[in-house]
Amino acid sequence: MALTSRLLSYVCDEMLQVGAEWSIRTDDSCTWWPHDLAQHITTRPITDQGDDDGVLLIVETNFLVGVPPEYPETGVQLNTLNADNALSTLALGDDGVLRLRFSMRVFDDTFGWTSRWAARLCACQVADALNLAAEAAVVYPRAQRASSEHPTSGRRSDVDDAVTVRQATIDRSREIARSARSTSPRGSMPSAVRSPRSSRRSGPTPPNRGPCRNRTAAGGTATVTCGRSLT
Repeated sequence: MALTSRLLSYVCDEMLQVGAEWSIRTDDSCTWWPHDLAQHITTRPITDQGDDDGVLLIVETNFLVGVPPEYPETGVQLNTLNADNALSTLALGDDGVLRLRFSMRVFDDTFGWTSRWAARLCACQVADALNLAAEAAVVYPRAQRASSEHPTSGRRSDVDDAVTVRQATIDRSREIARSARSTSPRGSMPSAVRSPRSSRRSGPTPPNRGPCRNRTAAGGTATVTCGRSLT
């Protein structure tokens, strides 16, 4: 399918600049290693839109294996890990694999903005997965990091530039947030708590958070710049 080839070429080659050394390609997918965690980029044809057929883009990064999905407290722990996650869904499968996942529909007439946004989300997802792998290891001490190796190149030790730029953005945002909390007078920052006397919120509406199992839609939105000149 022409749209599939065009989309993968734009996201993987032009924007993320995924090299052959650290990737596996097929006609409809790309798995690449920006570090020791592999990201899986797959596509599926959309056939329910009449003559306006498109492509469903699905992107996943596994970062922890051996998480017990049957434990009652797992849902609460996932809620905690999801607190700062806005661009991808944190999903736990029945196989005990904890992953970040997002999907989007791409059509010819929306290719321009959706393909650019998809490339941003790919880079941001990997950076978030690397952060969450360390945090989740504390929550699930018996689980293991979902490290993997390229079949011929082995395990990657350096971090791809598409990830380091995003990480710098995360660190700076956290620094600004901490500074604002420490310097703002009490009561001066907007509250997201609903007042019992009013149906309006005095602050921004927080995104929906909660345990998620294999959801396919990305949660929340944010305006970020990440990856190699992903503008």
